[in-house]
Amino acid sequence: MTLLASLLLAVLAVGVGLIRASRSYADCASRLIREAPPGDRLPPERFRRLSHAFGAPPDLYLSRVLANECTKDPGTRPGRFRRRLVALGILKGWFPSEQRENLDAVVIPARGGRGLTRSAWTEWGRPPEALTDAEMTWLFVVAQIPTCSRAGEVPDRDRQACDYNYKLLLSKLQDR
Repeated sequence: MTLLASLLLAVLAVGVGLIRASRSYADCASRLIREAPPGDRLPPERFRRLSHAFGAPPDLYLSRVLANECTKDPGTRPGRFRRRLVALGILKGWFPSEQRENLDAVVIPARGGRGLTRSAWTEWGRPPEALTDAEMTWLFVVAQIPTCSRAGEVPDRDRQACDYNYKLLLSKLQDR
């Protein structure tokens, strides 16, 4: 009987902890989206379409960013893994795909920062809604390999990877 009561209390404690964490992550993700520039909060349809064509949003990446952004203490390796796992569950369970796409546009890596708007201005000198499919595709390449950015020197070792990734993503568009 005592073992059963202890087990029940442990399950209850874990459940309460998960509920608190999920609320915290949901609030944090909402804040990140709310505080982002308009082009990131509501990315253009082209970004959404290409994101789907390229298999995004990458929920594992988003869960890692969310766990890192929304937690003050980096903690130990098992603790970080647990937080990322909880964040992944929250992303999959609570966030519709449109909201995950919005979060993806907010946290997409860009040279010198992050966000779709910053990336578009840095790479092409125009807002995201003014980009062509090919230009928007390049932003996905820079998100994967930030040293591919046109705003800086691309090391020779990365140039081939940049070209390869760009051509690979463009071929995915042509296959659709």
